[in-house]
This record gives sequence, structure tokens and C-alpha cells, in this order.
Amino acid sequence: MACEDIAKRVATLRSEKKELEQLLPNLQGAGFQAVQANIANKAEEIEVEQDRLDECRALAEAAANPPPRRPFTARVKQIRCAAAGAEIGDQEPYLLIASVDRAPGFLSVPALHCVLVGPWADIRAGYTRFADAGSPAFWDLDEDRKIVADPQHVIFLIGVVENDGASPNAIRSLVQTSLLASLAQNFQRDYDTLANTLASAMTGAIDSFRGAGIGPGNANFDDRVGVARLNLTDYDLDRIDALRAHEKALTITGRNGSGDITDQYTVTVSFAA
Repeated sequence: MACEDIAKRVATLRSEKKELEQLLPNLQGAGFQAVQANIANKAEEIEVEQDRLDECRALAEAAANPPPRRPFTARVKQIRCAAAGAEIGDQEPYLLIASVDRAPGFLSVPALHCVLVGPWADIRAGYTRFADAGSPAFWDLDEDRKIVADPQHVIFLIGVVENDGASPNAIRSLVQTSLLASLAQNFQRDYDTLANTLASAMTGAIDSFRGAGIGPGNANFDDRVGVARLNLTDYDLDRIDALRAHEKALTITGRNGSGDITDQYTVTVSFAA
């Protein structure tokens, strides 16, 4: 029904545009320019609605005739700062993204790795920064496309950290080591319990190692903004299968001891089949 509604909207817009075009031969001056502008607006609306209709039909076709799951990669597209009040001056956030591949089964320890994206310099509230073209994929583990047959076959954790004086690479390595140890002890737990346990372990590891690689005489350690799960759903996988591309956003918020928001970032990731 949704596709039919969009199709009707496209047909109506096309009809309205045609009627306006038929008026042009009888107009001149300001009237001619006004109708031309209206025609241009209709054309833009038609393009937007046609894109919606094409997407709707692709998703409907995929739902009616589900294709095999497509292998895909995942990368950070951008980071947007909504609040940055923990420190004076510009911020320099970076991301630690941990991925767990549970697909092989649950009798052996799953594969896990942690990648670093960023840091981004000179960020303030309201700023958006895009990831570099060379930023690493965080799925699959060897950066090749890989199938996710079920949302619970993967765990994605994203941590936002403010770079002050430590080494993001050193912190990434130590966080990965800590997560591997936690995974080895807990991998047979149910999905949500394991994911929450690893999120807690990642939070603790960032806090514990936030001074890793800091230079002599520098007492300004890196600060954790927050850690959150990026949950895939069947809907996300369906869109990747049908459209071969999908985006998903996750907001991570830092708070002070009183519960007030100090930092807030929205990370957008892109999936490509």
C-alpha cells in the first residue's frame, strides 16, 4: 500500500507539472518566470518521490522473494558533534570500534578485533567531520565483504574518546587485548548478556588505559565520552540485500557526575554490499 501511495503521488506531480508546462506559451514576463520556477520545483519533487518509489519497490520485491544474504563491508561515514562542553577549546575525538564475529558457532571463542578511526581535529558543537577515504572497515575482520545471516551473529561496539595527550593506537591495542580476554571468559553467554558484558569491558579498558603512550611530563590523559552498541536488525540486513547500501547512526553521550550532558556525538556508518 505504501508503494501505491507513493506512485499516486508521483502521478499527481507529473500531471501538475504537465498542466503548468501547457501554460507557458500563453505567458511572458514575471508570470512566465513564476510558472517556470514552479515547474522546476515540481521536477525536484518528482525526482525525490521517484527515488522513494524505486526504493519501496526494491524492498517489497526483496520481501516477496528474499535473495540470499549479500556479503557487505562496514565503514564510518561521519561523526557529528552536538555538544562538546567537557573541556575548553576545540575537541579531537576518535573512535574505537570493536567487532565480534559469532557466525562460526558458539562452541569456540569468536573472532574479535578493534579498529581506530580518527582522531578528528578542531571539532566544536555543530561540526560534522567525514572519515578519511583510507579509514579501515570494521566488518569483515579482514576487510573483505562477509555475510551476516542473522543480526545476532555480530556485535559492534563503538567508543568515542577525546584525544588529549595519550596514543590512540596504544589505547586501541590494549582495549582489544582486554576485550579478547573478556570474550574468552564469556563467549558462551546469550547474545545480549555477552554484548553488554563486552561493552562494560570496553568502558573499563578505555578508562584504565587512557594514559597509554603519553609523553614524558604530559599529565593530560585521553577521556572516554562513552561506549555504545550498534545493533543490526533484520530490517538493516534486508535493506543491505535489496539496496546494496545502507546507513545507520548511533548517538553516544557523555555526562558529568550530576548527569548533565557534557559531550554528544552521532556516528554514522555505511554498509556496502
